[in-house]
Amino acid sequence: MLLRCLYVLAEGQLVHTLRRAAALLESTGTGLFVALEGYTVEELAHVDKGVLERQLAAADVFIGSMLNSDQEVALLTGLLAERRPPVTVVFTSQPELTMLSRLGAFDAQDWVREPNRLHALAQRLNASGIQIPPSPFGLLSMLPRLAYRLGPETLGDAWAYGQAGAYWLNASPENWRRLLMHLANYHPAYGGRFRPDPPIVFPEIALWHPRADQYFSTYTEYQEWYRQHRGQALGERPAVGVIVFRQYVTGGAWRHYDAVIAALEAEGLDVVAGFGGLDNRRLIDAHFRPAGIELLLNLTGFNLIGSMGRPQPEQAVALLKELDIPYLVPFPLLFQTRDQWEADPVGLAPMQTALQVVLPELEGATEPRVFAAKGDDGDFVPNLERVQVLARRVRRWVDLRRKTPAERRVAITIFSFPPDKGSVGSAAYLDVFRSLYNLLAAMARDGYRVALPPDAESLMRLVLGADEALPGAPTIAIADTLPVDEYRRLVPGWGRIAANFGAPPGFIDADWQGLRIRGAALGNVFVGVQPGFGYEGDPMRLLFARDATPSHSFAAYYAWLRHCWNADVVLHFGTHGALEFMPGKQLGLTSGCWPDVLLGDVAHVYFYSMNNPSEATIAKRRSYATTVTYLSPPLREAGLYKTLASLEDALAAWRQALGGAQREQAWETVRALAQEAQLDADVKPPESGEAAEDYIDRLSAYLRTLAERLIPVGLHVAGAPLSATEAAEFLWAALQHPRPEQGVPALPQLIAREMGLDWDALAPADARREAIIAAGRGLLHDLVAGRFPQTGDPRGDRPEWQALSRFAADFLERLKEDTEIPALLRAIAGRYIPPAPGGDPARVPAALPTGRNVHALDPNRIPSPVAVTRAQAVVQQLLERTKAREGRWPETIACVLWGTDNIKTHGEGVAQVLELIGVRARPDSLGRMTRLELVPLAELGRPRIDVVLSVSGIFRDIFPTVMELLDRAVRLAATAEEDPELNYIRKHTLAIAAELGIPHHEAARRVFSNAPGQYGTGVNHVVEASTWQSSEELGAVFLERKAYVYGDGAAGQAHPGLLAACLRTCGTVFQNLDSTEIGLADVDHYYEYLGGLSAAARRVRGTAPEALVADTVTPDAAVRTLEETIRLETRTRLLNPRWYEAMLRHGYQGVHELATRLDNTFGWSATAGAVESWVYTAAADTFLLDDEMRARLLRHNPRAVHRMAARLAEARARGF
Repeated sequence: MLLRCLYVLAEGQLVHTLRRAAALLESTGTGLFVALEGYTVEELAHVDKGVLERQLAAADVFIGSMLNSDQEVALLTGLLAERRPPVTVVFTSQPELTMLSRLGAFDAQDWVREPNRLHALAQRLNASGIQIPPSPFGLLSMLPRLAYRLGPETLGDAWAYGQAGAYWLNASPENWRRLLMHLANYHPAYGGRFRPDPPIVFPEIALWHPRADQYFSTYTEYQEWYRQHRGQALGERPAVGVIVFRQYVTGGAWRHYDAVIAALEAEGLDVVAGFGGLDNRRLIDAHFRPAGIELLLNLTGFNLIGSMGRPQPEQAVALLKELDIPYLVPFPLLFQTRDQWEADPVGLAPMQTALQVVLPELEGATEPRVFAAKGDDGDFVPNLERVQVLARRVRRWVDLRRKTPAERRVAITIFSFPPDKGSVGSAAYLDVFRSLYNLLAAMARDGYRVALPPDAESLMRLVLGADEALPGAPTIAIADTLPVDEYRRLVPGWGRIAANFGAPPGFIDADWQGLRIRGAALGNVFVGVQPGFGYEGDPMRLLFARDATPSHSFAAYYAWLRHCWNADVVLHFGTHGALEFMPGKQLGLTSGCWPDVLLGDVAHVYFYSMNNPSEATIAKRRSYATTVTYLSPPLREAGLYKTLASLEDALAAWRQALGGAQREQAWETVRALAQEAQLDADVKPPESGEAAEDYIDRLSAYLRTLAERLIPVGLHVAGAPLSATEAAEFLWAALQHPRPEQGVPALPQLIAREMGLDWDALAPADARREAIIAAGRGLLHDLVAGRFPQTGDPRGDRPEWQALSRFAADFLERLKEDTEIPALLRAIAGRYIPPAPGGDPARVPAALPTGRNVHALDPNRIPSPVAVTRAQAVVQQLLERTKAREGRWPETIACVLWGTDNIKTHGEGVAQVLELIGVRARPDSLGRMTRLELVPLAELGRPRIDVVLSVSGIFRDIFPTVMELLDRAVRLAATAEEDPELNYIRKHTLAIAAELGIPHHEAARRVFSNAPGQYGTGVNHVVEASTWQSSEELGAVFLERKAYVYGDGAAGQAHPGLLAACLRTCGTVFQNLDSTEIGLADVDHYYEYLGGLSAAARRVRGTAPEALVADTVTPDAAVRTLEETIRLETRTRLLNPRWYEAMLRHGYQGVHELATRLDNTFGWSATAGAVESWVYTAAADTFLLDDEMRARLLRHNPRAVHRMAARLAEARARGF
């Protein structure tokens, strides 16, 4: 008798067990033979639908399990709805698919069609004392466990499905052999012919060891077995808790676990391994706590608590905080063989990233390492080299915990970019030396052997080399020199480096004796300076290097830390260095990937800005870091100063003038000051016939915009408490944002409603608006002081005011917690660091308190509903501006997408792209935004706009499933049978296909990024090195670096011709600005991306596109031109005494920040010609031509001052 069985299963190990079951069935002489054919989820994506239809039509049985991706669920649900085989069973999958199960007289669809059947069963179960879920799917999911103890007399026809599920969930070849007989019994051709034994029921929770032939229900049993069979008693060595997947163990697919356990034991560790289902709390409480484990290793690669579709990170974090031990989640590759993984420059399949990296990170997991891959037979094969590295890393973490503070050797790495003496200690908005001094002092108090300098200034001079900070000083302090022979011995990959940099020692940080190690030893603490990565002086080499590598000095530094200085832990201090961006796979690194080569098995901690979750995530995933967040700098309103303050007074004088000569004189003063302040480009001078009052109102509104803009003041100092004023300003920024999920309106909106006004309808210069702000400021002080609501205040009884008061109290409590230095001490002692989302505190209060392990977000949950709403408003402004300029709808808009802002805004940038195309994202039954639908053109009310998406390498790594979503959205529009003049994506795709002679599906690609494993445009390096002649040359660099396509069937193939063709119709380039702290000239990434994209479009088109920026810092987002935004930032930051004086209070590093902002302003001139000459003139007058100011700057940081002078001279020479 032949049973034709078609299966679709989540991954290859399940297939392996099923095939073993079929072979076992054939060998036992039952007369039943099973012909198996089917697919894993990964394989299903490449199967022709017609083939699947024919296979389903011929099948007697269909088995599906763990099917939760929207694409496969939609495909299979549609096919099964039309042609279900006689026996169809689906387990642990999405509801709509699971509810198509049927066998014998049972059909789950009957519960939907005839609810009385469900009610009758519910009554029988309730009579048995069993509480059932109120939904058909909920009850169906319970049946496999109910079938253990209830027979057909209670469960009725549903028992057949429950018994099938009981066989399936107790996975083993024998149980699945019995399952196949059970299913055959319900096929019309074989009904009732077989008598399979009941399922062998394995324990839900148990301890297990690969050398044991039993499961252990208590830790005491396991101890006794271990003593008898392993020849030693548990408890004499450090214990590690290892969580394994029950289904793999019971199914006999555990050789990858065996390899890890053997490697851990060989490292001198006791291993307590077990499984605990979807909630591992019971396993940990019953078995791991008694063992006193010192590290938790989750080898399943999945959540600690909850299912993949419904994780429960809050419960997991609570448990892990109690354990207070490192939590590592390496993983086996579910969808790739070892050869596929090693050959893939990307590394992991997108689904693997979403399931086995993202979700564990929400629980605070670290170390996302590959340790096994599926073999040709579907079973897992351990990668012994990766297993050995993992075991050594575990041992290093355990040793770190066990050492006393006096014994621990801590290597602290700071950064210097650009690599000169004026930049040592550079980090995003962190006063590195003061923060580092506070940490060292705390370490000394904790018992670390630290030779603590007298103060932060002394520490800085020690690292810089004392008086070498003076002009002309050649080097940073040299701690040691690594001889070339020793370097060759310690760095096996030096030959790959030599191919790029010549024979060691090379020419960077080297002399004839060897390779210099920069820094200073302070007892058992080393403060080192990360070397340059090697391409700063000649960035074009980086662009064309086939096998890019770090420099010899970079590799030597980390080899010295590990092998010569014998660091127990490496702490990277500040955002950010270059280690995590070294060449290699994006995720799932091999032994040949440079971050893995350089850091080896040493424990790694990274002090990272809370406001940069995307790059922090790269550090976690590519350098296996435990991150510890630090706070953004304090905020203040920019205010008005110098000529701008005089202009405000002149406006008041004009309004107060009685008329005639007095008003005319006031008018002349206003116009003279407006021109002196270079405001005519932002506030057009009055045209003939325009009332003077209209101009005065427009000018007042612009001054209000400048004065009220929040800016960062100074740098954050870890370990220094916030003042009451600083806390108040943080709260003020947070209260500008509504929190609908908490019932908290934005404070200005709430006060306006109390006054009977609509805040959003008030003009910027409206006096009532200023009254609302003044009232809000008054209330702010009461909130900070805890005086709101006062007795008798009627607002205290209103829900919205109560919610606002609760929010403010909670925000301030989180903000003021002293967490950063204590968290760093915990991290370098090998203790658990709880997770937190990233973002600036005003928009993402959940990121407070700091001192936590930052994570990204579930990529399947974006864009959020709030992000979609905000995106619609921005796109409307964007299109209105471009239509007003061009006189028609724009055909193509090129958008820059970054990981950071999309994490912080839950996908506003993604939602903007979908809105431009005219596509809606819809959630599936698990809430994942995976379903797409075209918005009808009649509803859209405009053409579909073509998009060119320039995606950062970090976005690419963090959001691989979103890359696919965007690609699908573009294809949905490109294939729509619509008028090309109303669908510009279709119009251009047809034209590009004809122009380039490529297929339509290839011409429809619009998602571009770097080559796999590479980051950045390279434009910034070329600009900084001054090795360019024209913006077209910079555009060529951008086109070279960012022309790699991604999406369905494309994983980073070079396609520069397609990118150029797409940009040819592009008249607008666009990017979001989402952060109060980070502006367009604070970092070089903005100009390298938006500026580089503008230069690339100009090179292709012959004319420059308009560059637009969406300022989404506040709830009332505004779209401005790039030039307008740079002028706004120049006035509120670079030339604003409130900003630069706050920077100068930080001395050496503050001057470095001034030089960096000037460098980045120059970058906008180089790439987009977006900076007017008066900006450079004003900067020179303010900082260098003022004798007193120049002397102050030189006293603090002469190298940075020389850099500023050189950059201003270059700007003049280039005609900027």
